[in-house]
Amino acid sequence: MEGEALKALEERACAAEARLAALESSQSAGDAGPCAALGEAEKRVKQLEREKKELEAQAEKLRYRVDILVATVREGDALLKAALSGDDLERTQLADKLAHLCS
Repeated sequence: MEGEALKALEERACAAEARLAALESSQSAGDAGPCAALGEAEKRVKQLEREKKELEAQAEKLRYRVDILVATVREGDALLKAALSGDDLERTQLADKLAHLCS
């Protein structure tokens, strides 16, 4: 009887150890999932930050180019107005300056 009781206890202990191992395994797998997802999210955030910096640099270059174009158009407009109101020699000189701006 004692042998049978001991054998039953050993079987229950083995089953409990197997369940515990399965739980620990699933817990480890569950922990890896969120960690992996967090790692991927962090990589994506870093990538998006790099892209943001690149886009900001491109935007700054475009603002600079637009500022130059606006200044050139304003200067050309002023030269054109002056050419229309001046004498022939002055018009010729201003037309040359305007042609230089356009090149």
